[in-house]
Amino acid sequence: MASIFDTVRDVLTPDIVRSTSNLIEETPAATQEALRSAVPSVLAGMLGQASTPTGAEHLRSTIASGGYGANLLDNLGALLTGGGGARESLLSGGSRMMAMLFSGKSTNVVDTVAGAAGIRSTSASTLLALVTPIVMSVIGKQVATRGLDATGLGNLLMGERASILRAAPSGLVDRLGLGGLLGAPAAATGAAREPTAPEQSDRVSARPWLSRWWPALAAGLAALVVLSLLIRGREPQLRTGFDAPSASVRQSMSLTLPGGRRLDVDRGGFLHQIGTYLADPASGSPPKGFVFEDLNFESGSTRLTPESQRTMTALATVLKAYPSSRIRLEGHTDATGDAAANRKLSVDRAEAVKQMLATDGVAAERISVEGHGPDRPVAPNETDAGRAQNRRIELVVLQR
Repeated sequence: MASIFDTVRDVLTPDIVRSTSNLIEETPAATQEALRSAVPSVLAGMLGQASTPTGAEHLRSTIASGGYGANLLDNLGALLTGGGGARESLLSGGSRMMAMLFSGKSTNVVDTVAGAAGIRSTSASTLLALVTPIVMSVIGKQVATRGLDATGLGNLLMGERASILRAAPSGLVDRLGLGGLLGAPAAATGAAREPTAPEQSDRVSARPWLSRWWPALAAGLAALVVLSLLIRGREPQLRTGFDAPSASVRQSMSLTLPGGRRLDVDRGGFLHQIGTYLADPASGSPPKGFVFEDLNFESGSTRLTPESQRTMTALATVLKAYPSSRIRLEGHTDATGDAAANRKLSVDRAEAVKQMLATDGVAAERISVEGHGPDRPVAPNETDAGRAQNRRIELVVLQR
């Protein structure tokens, strides 16, 4: 089962991030960074509520009475772009929810998120008022689909407490008085349950030596990854959208396609997300965007690396299993070099992906292509990591 972070990330598509950046009047890159702090901040507030039986019952009742769930998520894009009373109602409701979650400490949370992302406090306040109902709706959908009572809701949040608290911006956990939850039992709000695999990896408090040495280990692993990429001469393609901070190894799973065929994919990865979305009509109406993983081009060209060709073969298998689906491929580059040349390169790369899918049996008329060059960055172009994020191909599902 996908983590809460994975589920929220799926909601925060590139289109939603762009609409949010317009709403708070910050750049897309700054908005992206602010979301990385805002989402775990809201989850930390919910975790604080759910850490006691009374708080968990109040939280579940609030979610149910407020109508937080799949309906809001399905209409989020229209709410953000439409403006008017509906959007204002969403934001005012979010502000009220913030006051409930943070028990008079909303200002501290706003200032913490603003400082972590380098945005204005007014922008952070609006962002949190938007993120709060989004996160509440993600949780509300889980409550509805899984039939969770207050104990189940508490266990859902407590099961991911370590990931939530580690992801929260610096200082927030102490300000909210949640530090003790890292050592709390997984079923603090009710009957014990068997922990899932992600929860077992979250138990940092049971391994104090790992907690002390983890920053150094993580830094060493990151250095090895960067060195490996340099040796192999690849342009790294990083995922956009909200990513939960995790150094976990990818977990493989079997994705079952119509007709019974099974495809090995990374749990929570690009192919898993698309296959799940195409299979589930309740997962939201198109259009919905996804950013390719493991899709890398040789520098300055439209030639895909061997690893990328395997990704394309697997994607073609998924798309052929849903023959009524239509997609759009959107190419993006960083800001290095001539803008016009970059726009052409972005179109050419998207076209190259289309041609490879067509070669693998996906009807060409199901695929449209756009190229935006450097015009829609999702990260600063001043750093290598930012430029790597901006060099990307997005797949937008237009029809299931």
